[in-house]
Amino acid sequence: MYTRLIMVRRYTTSTVTKSYPLGLQHLVKTPLYEALDNRYKSGTLQIVQSTNWNAKTTTSSSSELLTETLNSTRSLPMTKFPRQEILEQVKLDPKVGQWRKFITGWFRVGIYLLKMYKSGIQDTFKVYWDTRNVKREFDIKNGSFAKLVREIEMSEINVKLSSSSLSKKADVKAASLPFSINRKQLVELIRRDQIWKLPVFFSLVFIFEEISALIFTFFPRVCPYNCLTPGGYKKLSNIYIKDTTGINDNRGLGPLEFGKQGNIKYEPPYAIPIENIYSFLKCFPQSMISGWKLYIYKKLRLQKLLCDELEKIYQYLLIDDWLLLQGILKTKGEAAKIVLSDKELVNCVLERKLYRKDEDLNEMVNDTLGQNILLKRLFLYWSLRYDETISFNGERTFSEKWGVDNISLLKYNTELVITKDI
Repeated sequence: MYTRLIMVRRYTTSTVTKSYPLGLQHLVKTPLYEALDNRYKSGTLQIVQSTNWNAKTTTSSSSELLTETLNSTRSLPMTKFPRQEILEQVKLDPKVGQWRKFITGWFRVGIYLLKMYKSGIQDTFKVYWDTRNVKREFDIKNGSFAKLVREIEMSEINVKLSSSSLSKKADVKAASLPFSINRKQLVELIRRDQIWKLPVFFSLVFIFEEISALIFTFFPRVCPYNCLTPGGYKKLSNIYIKDTTGINDNRGLGPLEFGKQGNIKYEPPYAIPIENIYSFLKCFPQSMISGWKLYIYKKLRLQKLLCDELEKIYQYLLIDDWLLLQGILKTKGEAAKIVLSDKELVNCVLERKLYRKDEDLNEMVNDTLGQNILLKRLFLYWSLRYDETISFNGERTFSEKWGVDNISLLKYNTELVITKDI
């Protein structure tokens, strides 16, 4: 049993009073968690801020510091909007008269916002164009995720057959195995469909200019993902966590259920009611299908098509996790640092629902303690799912451990949402 958790500074969180047999204390002691934590503490794994701003209120990227195959910062929103910094800069600028500091400050904030939108539109086009060849090779609609999952399963089987590849569990490493796609290509393949939001987005920005930021804050799904401000991102995260974790009113998949012996219940896609699947899919941050199609599937009670979309998200997160862990725990060239952007960390936490409602993930990632908490939540999530699997010095494949398409793993797990550094 673990004691009551302490709330952290500015972050509004509730305390955890219930502990399951498969609890936090067990996950912290797993070899996979210790391996990930050691890499972070030793500096092998680093989280860096991927965007800065300068005196001319333009964005600048420091992508040269990032691990290229793991990050796609151009397809993700900013984690910090420098409004206060811009206003303070104008306030201290002797070239700006006192009588016009207020107007000049907010004018520069508006200019920064419009330039951010321009950069986001350009990056959205670049992502769509650069992934055209990847799209031809890996068509999501034609079962490419299922093929990639089978490729992971084959690599697990090959490792299992090779007894020399099995080492002590206390020394968790991932062999550098060849794979058909890298993580950057994978996530940009998902995010390339944001281009279809540009016509409506461009029209609203053209009409309302700086005021459009208020529209996108209250209606974040209208905005391309990489053009969201932190306010719009928080609104999106609250919608996602609210509509996918509730147990009433057919909202989402509900909370994670444990069996009598503390094990996680196996639940195939077809065991989930249609209304719950629809609620989960329409709120997923990187939706792989349009909302009107989902609505038609629901109205016509096309459960198979809805289950297929749910399986795609399950497979996407499995592939994404596997590529991230392979990158962090790789055995070749271990002296090299693995650098993830703050944007990718926030997005990983969002997609896996490792946060509480009303938590500001962008605010947390820009604070040292908050960033540590987000990273430890991700470590706990990976330890629960992948510890003792064959890819990371275990004895079972992922499917042997959890079963095929165990949708319970997509449910909200309150145990993983720790509220203090550990």
